[in-house]
Amino acid sequence: MIYEASFKRAFIEAGLPVWLIMSVYMLIFEGKQGLSGISVFFIPFWGALRLTKLEEPISKRFNYYFYFFLAQLVTLFAVLYVVGFYLYFVGTIPWFFSFGQLISSIVSFFAMVFIPFCIIRGLLALSYLPSPEISSKEDTNQRLFAIDAVRGWVMIFMALDHAMYFCYTHIFAEGFQNMRPDPLPNAVHYLTRFITHPCAPTFIFLAGMSVALYTLRNREHFTEGQITQKLVTRGILLILGQLLIINWVWGFGWKPGWSLTYFGILACIGSCLIVLAFARRLSVPLLMGGSAVLLLIMPLLLNIFSLSSGTDHPFLEIILQPDSSGLLSVNYPVLPWLGVMGLGCACGVWIGKAPERITKGFLAIGIIMLVGWLLLRLGGGYGNLTLYQGGDWRDFMLMSKYPPSLVFLMWNLGVMALAVAGHNYFRSKLHFKRFWKVIILFGQTPLFFYVVHLYMYRMLSLFFSPLYSLPTGYVAWLIGLTIMIPFCKGYQYLERKYPDSILKYI
Repeated sequence: MIYEASFKRAFIEAGLPVWLIMSVYMLIFEGKQGLSGISVFFIPFWGALRLTKLEEPISKRFNYYFYFFLAQLVTLFAVLYVVGFYLYFVGTIPWFFSFGQLISSIVSFFAMVFIPFCIIRGLLALSYLPSPEISSKEDTNQRLFAIDAVRGWVMIFMALDHAMYFCYTHIFAEGFQNMRPDPLPNAVHYLTRFITHPCAPTFIFLAGMSVALYTLRNREHFTEGQITQKLVTRGILLILGQLLIINWVWGFGWKPGWSLTYFGILACIGSCLIVLAFARRLSVPLLMGGSAVLLLIMPLLLNIFSLSSGTDHPFLEIILQPDSSGLLSVNYPVLPWLGVMGLGCACGVWIGKAPERITKGFLAIGIIMLVGWLLLRLGGGYGNLTLYQGGDWRDFMLMSKYPPSLVFLMWNLGVMALAVAGHNYFRSKLHFKRFWKVIILFGQTPLFFYVVHLYMYRMLSLFFSPLYSLPTGYVAWLIGLTIMIPFCKGYQYLERKYPDSILKYI
């Protein structure tokens, strides 16, 4: 909402966040990254996300923009002088702005802020598309807020991981087979990667839940055979999407030294979906028990069916053992993740028949998972493919992701379960409705988001390549998320307007 324009109002909304962000940034990096580097990117985002009332008269909006930028400029240069002088006084930086340098930078700074600000405002304006009438109100009511919200957060953190990969560097904070990063990244880099670890387990678990919920919603409209056919078709399309669309953006098949093709997360989900299209007909106890047993025996299977160095074993790699060498590269083998998706499907049947169980049910699941994780991690034996070697907290939290160890899955699924329970419990108490609409939007368009955001960050990398650093990785992440809002909104509009088109498979 645009209030009556005033410098005081603009300073409260725009100035205080700049004080906080800039002060923390400068104290952490001690001026080494440039005193005003990150603010150039941060200010447009704050303004673009804050000024969302587009139907106000244009004269009133520009009047507000003037005060907004004035508050930003005053605040920014106040921070530069206060914090910058402190760093100069204690000897952290050997130089400081002269008054002439400060004045000469105002014009160029204002131009750098105003241009991206207008671009982002335009993108956000595109996101306000009219929502078409949905054919059935029942379809809308049956969507579970907690599930969509947690999936939305997963997409956001996944985007952070990929923004770092394309616009900075691939940070290793997990185990791959028996290999571990040495040395471990510093705390900031480690946490940047670590917070993205729940993405794959959550995404695949919720994909299993979606299979169950889709089945429950459509049993009145389709036969079991038709449901199976639709699920198998979607699984095949996911595999083809991985091989024909996604692999190119990663570089497989054309980058020197890279494998010819890649069996990634979409191919893994598609394969699991084909299996689950038939396995979903099992009773809930049998489906849940079989999935749990599959996960429990996975360490034994990994030891029995190990890879021979220097040779390709495509079938073994796709089914069980990840491998990044040879003609085929595999990070997500089917069997470990099939257990995760099976658990999600069984849980989806249980929740779909009684949605009121979500809070208590997922709270119990989360506590059980995390207690089990702690016991196994402290034990250091079965279920730990990457052993704790007695280092600091980073070493303790270093777990195998490729393939997923039992402790890795228990930790991340436990966190996911608590997040679902928390979102469901606090749903009626959440404020900032527009913010949550964006989270839900991402959560309701996961496959579209996944495909488009990879290409988008690859294109953004062309602009950020001279500036590779951790802060620019975060800046690229925020830019990408902002751009994804109108894209996802437009896709959702088309999907609802044409419910029987090929978009239903995306």
